Amino acid sequence: MKSFLTLSLLVFMPGIYAADFCGGADVRICVENGTQATISGADLLFPGTTVVFSVPGVTSTSSSSVEGLPERPYRLELAGTVTDDSGGVWGEAEALDEDERGYSAVRFVLTEGILSDPVVITMLGIRVCQRIIDGPGDVIITISFWGSGGKKAAEYSMRLSKTDHGSIDMCADSSGHLPVPEEDLSLFISNPRDVAVAVALDGELVRIEPGHRLQLDAVHATDLRNFGSSLALPVVAFSDRDDLNAVALDPTDNRNWFLPHLARDMVSWRNRWVFANGEAATLTWQRQDGNESVFYEAGTHQAMLEAEAGAASSWARLVANRPLNGFLAFDRNTGTGGAWVNAHRIVNSKTGHEKLFLPHVAADTASFWTGYSLANPYDTDVNVLMRGYGEDGTVVAEETFVIPAGANDIGVIGDARFNGVEVSWIEIIPDQPMSGLELVGSVNSEGGSISGFGLPGEALDQLAFPLVRNGGGNWTGLAVVNTGAEPTDVTLTWYDAQGAVVATEDFTIAPHVKALRVAPDGAAHALMTGNELVAFCLTGADDGRLGGYLGRTY
Repeated sequence: MKSFLTLSLLVFMPGIYAADFCGGADVRICVENGTQATISGADLLFPGTTVVFSVPGVTSTSSSSVEGLPERPYRLELAGTVTDDSGGVWGEAEALDEDERGYSAVRFVLTEGILSDPVVITMLGIRVCQRIIDGPGDVIITISFWGSGGKKAAEYSMRLSKTDHGSIDMCADSSGHLPVPEEDLSLFISNPRDVAVAVALDGELVRIEPGHRLQLDAVHATDLRNFGSSLALPVVAFSDRDDLNAVALDPTDNRNWFLPHLARDMVSWRNRWVFANGEAATLTWQRQDGNESVFYEAGTHQAMLEAEAGAASSWARLVANRPLNGFLAFDRNTGTGGAWVNAHRIVNSKTGHEKLFLPHVAADTASFWTGYSLANPYDTDVNVLMRGYGEDGTVVAEETFVIPAGANDIGVIGDARFNGVEVSWIEIIPDQPMSGLELVGSVNSEGGSISGFGLPGEALDQLAFPLVRNGGGNWTGLAVVNTGAEPTDVTLTWYDAQGAVVATEDFTIAPHVKALRVAPDGAAHALMTGNELVAFCLTGADDGRLGGYLGRTY
């Protein structure tokens, strides 16, 4: 009698989602599923009937043998069950073929009972596993049915989806887009963890070992870089085309952003919102003078933003109908000088923090200046306490002031605020959540170089610095503040790009004190641990150019 087969896929367990690709590069992930088949034929009714499962590239040549080499990275587990609707007894999973990765073929054999014709065979818990570094994709398993007389009766494929997020290749908590606005921009990604991490960049999977740093150079301006990693990693974008520009990037996308400051002197400055969106999006700018919406195709773009000279307000809120990622760029229209600055990610409708830290005030005021901007996006006034700390951690001055509804407070430390008082760093406490930025600039005949960052609102216990430079006319310094009321023991480890330790510094920072450290020769990135820390990384060149970014956790 000729056999026949009908089947239906039974999904008993959802496919692995992108978030399940979170972990070290060598962490094993598994997915399982089941199926049901109705078969008929005298040869398939007696003990010895066998069901063989095999991965692509491996072919079942008999009920007990296979040939070929696996073409996919996943392997079967000795797991699952086979049952039927006739009361037959099936054995446990048996290995038919294996390599160093695992089993490429397994089988289940009918050991007792005579099956009805036709018979419904149910296969549950068929499981495959792989490492995260092997990457996402569909799992396809070939199922072969062999009769007790040694004849193949039927064969079909079963698909087990490993990801329901076709455009996200890695952990959803650390995936998104990285904007590349310039050809000579570089992305620096360090791995401060004690396990290897898988990084997917534009579909290519890269393994970053513990302590190593990856440098990715842009090939084309306005590149759209799809980024994902199996664990969150710190990323810095850097360019030295004109000024030194650096910004610490969170690679995850967001829909709502707050830009706390726009330059008002449009003769001397221009404001750019540099962003990348993986799909077409409409961006709506909400400002004091009204709203404006602009449509953008998928890609990396630069939106030019103007602020009215003399206006009280110089902030903007961005609402996008699709997630995107970006940063704010300030550029001089004449001469050199510019800064890349983080924008505030609006989460749960909060446009700021309940406390802000301005972690570095330049002591050499003849060569450098320190400025700030605080934005009040509310329709009511905001009362602000600004507390300045000296080198010994004591409060040397306090100022209270009001930022009118919808306005910015902009100034230079030592001039608009704390005039005549030497402060080392500043704590800012508003009576409503706020955001702002800090700018540090050099003084020279061409207007000077500047660097900046969004003011942090949280002190951290771990900080990573993916880019440090020293030697060859370059230098890097760290300004580290203990914001807490207790001393903190700090360990600062400097690495080269291949993960070798260049130097380790152990020191204690007293309460409310700022410590300064200079990168040693040969260092490419750094990792810092302590308690209640905020830190600013300032990198410079002997020609006076500056760039800087905020230390990030991971």
